[in-house]
Amino acid sequence: MVRFLFIFSLFGLIFFSHVSLSQESSSFQQEISYLIVDETKTPWGREFVKLFSQIWRSPKGIPFYIIKFQEERISVSRKQSLIKVLVGNNIYNFLVYSAYIRPASSEIESKVMDAVKKVELFLLERYPIIYYNTNQF
Repeated sequence: MVRFLFIFSLFGLIFFSHVSLSQESSSFQQEISYLIVDETKTPWGREFVKLFSQIWRSPKGIPFYIIKFQEERISVSRKQSLIKVLVGNNIYNFLVYSAYIRPASSEIESKVMDAVKKVELFLLERYPIIYYNTNQF
């Protein structure tokens, strides 16, 4: 009898914890609207991504998307890189912004602001119907 109660309560615990986890994961999926992927290689490239993520606010009504940062070292001696910002999903990625950057922080900040504007403009042009429908009435 004790063994039966133990197995029954263990089954109930597993069943109900699974139900609550699936409910939490479905609400969690609704909260995520974008993902930032950092594929940079230098400290100034990582600084670019860090500043971008601090400034970035996703427009309402845009479905899930990925912002990917890639970096190519152009010159090791002059400390210069090409930063590329791609936006899309796992299948299609569109080059939205690219710029040459150096370690100077003032230059990085101005280019981050340009990148934020370009990504926002791209998303609003790509999903205009969804965006405008969420702001009506």
